[in-house]
Amino acid sequence: MPSPKVSRPLAVALCVGGALAAAACSSFKNGSSPGEGADSGGNDAAAIDGDGKVSGDGSLDGGGTSDACASPPCSSTCDGASCGQGDGSSTCTGTMCVTTIVLFGGDDTATSTTDTWTFAGSSWTNATTTSAPPHREEAAMAMLAGKAVLFGGSPSGQGDVVGDTWTWDGTQWTQEHPAHAPPARCYHSMATLGATIVLYGGTDGTTQLADTWTWDGTDWTQHLTAQPPARESASMATLGGDVVLFGGVGGSSGNTELADTWTWNGSAWSQRSPAQSPGARDSATAVSMGSGVVLFGGQDVNSAALADTWTWDGSNWSQPSGLTQSPPARLAAAGAVLQGQFVLFGGTTNTSNDFNDTWIWTGSAWLQGPTSGPSVRAYSAMTGPG
Repeated sequence: MPSPKVSRPLAVALCVGGALAAAACSSFKNGSSPGEGADSGGNDAAAIDGDGKVSGDGSLDGGGTSDACASPPCSSTCDGASCGQGDGSSTCTGTMCVTTIVLFGGDDTATSTTDTWTFAGSSWTNATTTSAPPHREEAAMAMLAGKAVLFGGSPSGQGDVVGDTWTWDGTQWTQEHPAHAPPARCYHSMATLGATIVLYGGTDGTTQLADTWTWDGTDWTQHLTAQPPARESASMATLGGDVVLFGGVGGSSGNTELADTWTWNGSAWSQRSPAQSPGARDSATAVSMGSGVVLFGGQDVNSAALADTWTWDGSNWSQPSGLTQSPPARLAAAGAVLQGQFVLFGGTTNTSNDFNDTWIWTGSAWLQGPTSGPSVRAYSAMTGPG
């Protein structure tokens, strides 16, 4: 592994937040430990506003460009195409951009999955590709400049890890070969922040990690600053100019459920002190929707799957009232945002009961989605255009 590249701090301003759900990996399968992680969820990419400046010279360290805009929808350029993103509803106008939710891999309890699925809002489609990443579980995925970016994961779900970077342009998978990359890991968290994807933590199969990296579309950069305590299976999403990190499993024993909230502003982490908060958990699924982050499920300190819904408004967590139905309790579900709605797929109860159902959060209610689609699975990676 090449030595880490270290940048000066980023200063990022956003038009609209992106999103990411939790990521996951290790040998804590089917109730053997409360440290089991959550699947990586989706992210809707945020774009830059104002004068478009990210650092002193208006560009990111290590390259990368971004278009400036004064108000949503912002756009960026990928493969010569304009990829609308960031306002929660715009679509990509280019031919090589992701316009639907994309799901890859996961653990279906029986066979290794290397299938790619897309969801356009009403039905799932099994995409035919000439190449694909090798099977993995507990990877993380996020959107940047019209491409889905997949990193890491566990080939067997038993503590082995990989550290490769792949991108999906809406048609094909491509393995990237950056000059620098995070060490191999799984159960890490990823979310889009401005013109970068932020990656935090996870485990290398032996040790829980507490490092922050960003991907600018070309290379990975490590940010050497004070970090939240090491953890895996945390939930992460973007709101405004911050990435929001919640919970996970860590502590001195590496097996303590956490309930702390942290934000990353592009250059530093800050611990928040909300008046109300979800209970300690790992493996929950979180995404960004409009003016808030939505978090669902996970598993608690007793390894019990949860079915509660929470929202973060930038200063406090709260629970929506008056819900008439909800997805059954689960952890390690995949999540992404499409056309301003949170799409939740699959997951597990941690007792060998995996799901293949699709649920949609409208902002005020849960609705059941299509009944056909990918096979039952948990720990899959999923993201969407927002």
